[in-house]
Amino acid sequence: MISHALFQSAQSLSLDSYSLEVLGYEGEQPTMEEMANAWGNSLFASSPYYSTDKKWYSTQKFHMNTVIKDRFIGYLVGENPDDADDLLDYVGVENGLEGFDFTASEVEDGYLTLTVNYQQKFLFDFGDNVLIDMEQTVKVKMWGL
Repeated sequence: MISHALFQSAQSLSLDSYSLEVLGYEGEQPTMEEMANAWGNSLFASSPYYSTDKKWYSTQKFHMNTVIKDRFIGYLVGENPDDADDLLDYVGVENGLEGFDFTASEVEDGYLTLTVNYQQKFLFDFGDNVLIDMEQTVKVKMWGL
């Protein structure tokens, strides 16, 4: 589930640069005609959980991490982050959404390396609540860079 959300987020984020650099949609939403002629419905969604009109990949690391986390939430539970903590508690992620750390993510040489670090409890209680340090990484091409 976390791997799937990470992979989908990376694929979605990699299209932002195409939308902004090639199609030129920075700071504005496309017309219906432009949307019909372009591929990828999620490329033009108005929710911050699925798209952005800002060049997050060429700005400060804080802004980049905010966009990445929002996109991850979108693909994990949709547009309601309140649903995430219950789901993550069920699968043993320590501290829910706050437990995810995306600061190791970077854009370099036209590729997005999306990395999430978190701690996870064993699904079976062995009595000592051992936490496992988890790291998952996906690398995708940033289209248009």
